Formats: sequence, structure tokens, C-alpha cells
Amino acid sequence: MKCPIKEVLIICCLLVVQGVYAQHKKLHDIRESDYSIRYSETFVRDETPSKGASFVLKIPRESAFENFSANINLLIQDLDTLNYNLDQYAELTEQQIKSHVELFDSQRIKKGNREYHSFTFGGMLMGYNVKFLQYDFVQNNKAYILTYTAKKDQFDVYFVEAKGVMDSFVLK
Repeated sequence: MKCPIKEVLIICCLLVVQGVYAQHKKLHDIRESDYSIRYSETFVRDETPSKGASFVLKIPRESAFENFSANINLLIQDLDTLNYNLDQYAELTEQQIKSHVELFDSQRIKKGNREYHSFTFGGMLMGYNVKFLQYDFVQNNKAYILTYTAKKDQFDVYFVEAKGVMDSFVLK
């Protein structure tokens, strides 16, 4: 049976539109007096962040039996007594990372008027082999530590989206 060209084109167009629609995700913002960040519905904001985190964005676990969720979190550290700049803070952070886990990458990033230090490292956490991408910012005597954490074997699955979220972080 022959398919007319017109019908084939319509089917192709519908498939393309469906694919584009499936990739579109609703975006959410966290806006605070000193920073903002944007994330998609892939992440769920934990309304009760623990351990001093300003926020935690979790990727829902694939199984109810999982105890670990890939996440992005922000810690803010007061540097008033230390008076560190970004160079000093990054040096201290790198020393601490190297003394506890394996450092894969450490580099200064400058994008427009934004400057931060990026670390990629991995090791054991709560019995899991995990990998981290961490951005350190220093502004107004505060260190902002933004970190993506995932199991090492799942790190790349969400990396592009997690990096996009982290790259949307803006200090005011």
C-alpha cells in the first residue's frame, strides 16, 4: 500500500512536535536576597534541607529501596573572621579535598563578571561511591559552595542538566 507524501509529512511533523514538547520542562526559581538559581522539574526542592544547606534540589530516586538521591545543594559559609578571597578559599578547599578523596579537576572559571572555582572529585560517602561537581564563589565575606552530587556510575546521566542548573546560579 502506498502512503501519499502529504500523510508522511504530517506524521513526521507530529513526531517532531511531540519530541520537542517532551523535552520542554517547567522551570522554577529560587530567589534570595543574595543569590538566585533556576531549576527544571527534573529536580524536586527539599523543603527541609539538612546540615546547614540553604537549599537542596533532589532528583527523585528510581526505586523506593534507594537511600541516596542525586542532588544539588548550596552551603553558605561566613568568612568574616577569615577574610578569605576566592584564591585563598579555593586553595584551602583543594587541600581539604585532596586529603579526603580523589581530585579529578580544579580550575578557575570566568564568565563575564562571574568568577568561581570549579572542582570535580570523587570518593566514598555514606557507603556509596560518589562523584561531585562543586563551584565555590566568594563575595561579601561569604563563601557560596554549590555542589552536584551523584553516585559515580550515575553522575553522567544527569550531568548536563545539573551543570545547567549550577550555571544559572547568580550572586547579587
